Amino acid sequence: MLSRFLLIFQILWLGIPSVSAIEIRIATYNVLTGIGNTGANGREELEAVIARINPDVLALQEVTGNDLKGPLNQLAERMGYRFVFAPVTALDTGSRVVILSKFPFSENSSKSIISPPGANDMTRAAAAVIVDVPGTENDPTIVTAHLKCCFDQDDPFRRAVEMLRIRKYLEEQGLDKNDNIFVLGDFNLLGNDIVFDSLPPGLPQSYRLGNDIEYNLSFKTKLSGSASTSKQIHAYLSGSSFTQSIEIISGSDDTLQKFDVSKNIISTNSGSARLVLEVNGDDWYISNVSFRNAQETSFSPDEFTLVQEVPRKLDSEFFDFKFEFYDINNNFIPVE
Repeated sequence: MLSRFLLIFQILWLGIPSVSAIEIRIATYNVLTGIGNTGANGREELEAVIARINPDVLALQEVTGNDLKGPLNQLAERMGYRFVFAPVTALDTGSRVVILSKFPFSENSSKSIISPPGANDMTRAAAAVIVDVPGTENDPTIVTAHLKCCFDQDDPFRRAVEMLRIRKYLEEQGLDKNDNIFVLGDFNLLGNDIVFDSLPPGLPQSYRLGNDIEYNLSFKTKLSGSASTSKQIHAYLSGSSFTQSIEIISGSDDTLQKFDVSKNIISTNSGSARLVLEVNGDDWYISNVSFRNAQETSFSPDEFTLVQEVPRKLDSEFFDFKFEFYDINNNFIPVE
């Protein structure tokens, strides 16, 4: 059993102001390639550790498909866990996380945290539940995850996406710092911090990054004057608390002809932002600017603001503006 990984979050106090706190104990355990049948190597040690710690809520990682056919329920019954939730499978079909609890789960609170429609970017689905703890109105949200392991170039990228999925789930539930939230599991936090601005090599063939993460900027440009590297177009995102560079186009001989720009980026920030095209030098022409999800399932963004300066000859003039919508294949979309 020494090869099994155990991490304990012990003695948690739940409550709201002016109400007595409630003590519960939560633990997380990577069972390393499965729970196993009763009497199998390691099964008795596993039960002994759980009995000694005696957690009210227990999160397990590396539970196998075979475990779901009997050993998991046997373990839950022997250890006194009446409530069990196992999420759906994801890229790794042979391993899952599971949450066991002595307290019931709140109605309709057991959720699988998975990739959005059209994506396939979760190694293993995370599990989320709200545990109905007697004596408190501030019931805890418990999330357990087993993030992608190891040191290959795509591994830290996949871990980051999986943590982003968990964060988005919590945000969608409207949770904040006043709620009891516990995220636990085997996070495999290996290596150094890395910022990705494109997809890394080594991703599985079936991997599909969600279109809520990767975006595409495209536009046409032409330099009508002389070529010079000092003449530049810098495209970037500008938010209230961040900027993210997308692309810098320098005035080369290539830009003296109509020049198509297309750049995919991975959003490294959250919140509202503006797309900025900062121009240095004169004689630049820019047209057909598009910034959208790299894989579209609908129009994106669904709201935008356009500021256009129009030269006027009179103090007061009226203008008619015509807007038309086209899909990704340049088909006209009638809008009433």
